[in-house]
Amino acid sequence: MEVTVEELGKLKRKLTVEVPLSEVSAAYDRVFSEIRSNVRVDGFRPGRFPRNLAEKRFKALMAQEATQSLVPKYFAEALEDKKLQPATEPQFDNLDIDKKRPFRFDVQFEIVPEFELPENQAFSIEEKEATLEADAVEERIEQHRKARASLVDKGSEPAEKGDVVKFDFSATIDGDPFPGGNGSDQLAELGDGRFLENFEEQLVGASAGDEKSFDLTFPSGYAEPSLVGKTAQFNVTLKKVEKKIPAKLDQEFFSTFAETVKSEEDLHTFVEDQITRERTDALEQQYRDDLADQIRKKVDFDVPESLVERGIADLTHRLSHDDPELLKDEKGFENKKSEETERLIGDMRLTYILNKFSGDHNVEPDSDAVRKRFFLQAYMTRLNPNELIRSQEGRAMLSRIEEDMRHKAALSLWVDMILGREIKAEEKANDGDSGASPGAESEDSASTGGAGLGAPAAADGPASDLGPVTERETTQNDSSGGDEAAR
Repeated sequence: MEVTVEELGKLKRKLTVEVPLSEVSAAYDRVFSEIRSNVRVDGFRPGRFPRNLAEKRFKALMAQEATQSLVPKYFAEALEDKKLQPATEPQFDNLDIDKKRPFRFDVQFEIVPEFELPENQAFSIEEKEATLEADAVEERIEQHRKARASLVDKGSEPAEKGDVVKFDFSATIDGDPFPGGNGSDQLAELGDGRFLENFEEQLVGASAGDEKSFDLTFPSGYAEPSLVGKTAQFNVTLKKVEKKIPAKLDQEFFSTFAETVKSEEDLHTFVEDQITRERTDALEQQYRDDLADQIRKKVDFDVPESLVERGIADLTHRLSHDDPELLKDEKGFENKKSEETERLIGDMRLTYILNKFSGDHNVEPDSDAVRKRFFLQAYMTRLNPNELIRSQEGRAMLSRIEEDMRHKAALSLWVDMILGREIKAEEKANDGDSGASPGAESEDSASTGGAGLGAPAAADGPASDLGPVTERETTQNDSSGGDEAAR
């Protein structure tokens, strides 16, 4: 095999691979053997027709099969020989094969950039201590009591903030109904802001059986873009008003937390530890985010141009649906493309950096944590994880989860190194999803802090079973009714 490499750009390469005639002949021999074993030709006994007849009748098929057997094998060997790692899908050319000559084909792609990992001293992270306000524990306990509150029918008493109301509603725009503009037996806790702005305020002071009519304007960012800025006329019938009575601090309440919680003092300690863990986790997430931002700003190397171009093409496609007016604004669109290009390049650099760091330090996510995350995402989309993993989409999802958790673990380990902490690599490998404590209601939902993806993760590989799935009923906490335009 002969291989030549031509540099077509900063990262773009062209490989020309020549396969010896002996290998071409051997490939044709294998193809003919397969055809003779599996194809019947009229006038000949099975497997007894002459080769020249096969080469004449199945010329195109034989060329195709020979090509498909030679190209992947010799392309892989050429990459290994020249120590190249593609970052983009290879584009093959000159695949015409002749059984009488060496087979020469071309392939173009962009390679993963070469770079050195920055030293730990290049980064600065300020370590902080998780602190609790004096009333933080009591406020959290009160939240738990309200979350486990019982409801008492107020009869004809007027609704107040904090009450739970059940109602029917219908809405029109200029007298015309619209999709989602009605609902029955809707539930709302007045003051929690789950519905349109000012919707809940209109129900304060109303009693069961009252009917209320009012106008509300759909705000910018509303889920249905066609309704943004339009004013709807709402008619609401209040069916029930209930007062929330916070749970008592008794043994039944304590038992919802942990076996060790048996008194108010135990509960106070439990909740204090819970909040401290949450805030410590939030600080760790802040450190990871800070380090990721510093990597984006301080590390500079070329990234594959075609991946950036694909990202800009995706942006254009999204804008054609979400904000077509911006596409018509030449200056505004150019500014948006410039911002997106900077973000894409920064995220790809971060991805390559974390991939290299993970490899150098043997960082791998815990398989059980990956499995748990995959199951959770599958259930959230109402899919069976054991069926999903057998699809290309499912395997791609699993790869993304693994990479995301690997990057988070890598950032955690790197933060520890920068801060001079004692390194426990086995813990960092599992620094992904930790189970929530019983009764926990997180203050913040921290992001996973992963890097943006550069080249797409491979979705190939054997279909596997993730193990037994615990049957669970996934339900939504929405009351029956329409699409709930009031929300």
